[in-house]
Amino acid sequence: MAYFLDNYPVAEESADLVLTEEQEKYCRVVYKLDEEGGASFTGLWNPEAEYSDEYVIVPIRSTGGNSAPIPANTCFANVIGSSFDPLVGGKKWLKLWVDVANGGRGTNSCSTDGKFYISGSTGGTYTNILYPVYNSATRSWSDVTKSAFCNSSLVGGHIILNATEADSAPKNGNVYIVPICDMHNMSHIRGRSWGVGFYMKMANNTNAVQLEGYLCGIKEYIAEFENEVRHE
Repeated sequence: MAYFLDNYPVAEESADLVLTEEQEKYCRVVYKLDEEGGASFTGLWNPEAEYSDEYVIVPIRSTGGNSAPIPANTCFANVIGSSFDPLVGGKKWLKLWVDVANGGRGTNSCSTDGKFYISGSTGGTYTNILYPVYNSATRSWSDVTKSAFCNSSLVGGHIILNATEADSAPKNGNVYIVPICDMHNMSHIRGRSWGVGFYMKMANNTNAVQLEGYLCGIKEYIAEFENEVRHE
């Protein structure tokens, strides 16, 4: 059972965030406790998933959420473990980006330059890539080969910067949210998790939502405020 820190102190950077009731309820971030008394970012909360005692789940306000500029041509990659978010849904994280980083204005464009760069390469790209498709009859996913181009469905992609390989969020590092298409969020190469096996580049100067990557003193907080912490 994870620890839900509903009343964890609001980060200074996110104190002025204007969130809808739905965003307050579902936009949460998952951290994994470490032996030093802190916790490092591991992904976004999936209401359908089960979490052990190693994890704490905090509201988006607790992690920061300030707007941060990212220059054009910056390399970036997906955060492993946050490619697919069944209930929270990319659209809700995309709306957070609209409100925090884009002055309330929507977008129809993927932040990438449209290409799928081969992980670790200096510029090689894929022509085709695998895309997962859900079969509602069998309730299962299968991969289909598609041309490596953007599609029109946008999500709030969770990314790490200056990376040429998808990875989990680095300890003490930061995770950012930018609009990316469904293809860049979920595609992969054979035998890899979704969103893995390639990296991307920013097409233009883009403002992102920046999430804090590390929480300190979490174990002390849980012990001190145990009556306010949900454990479920």
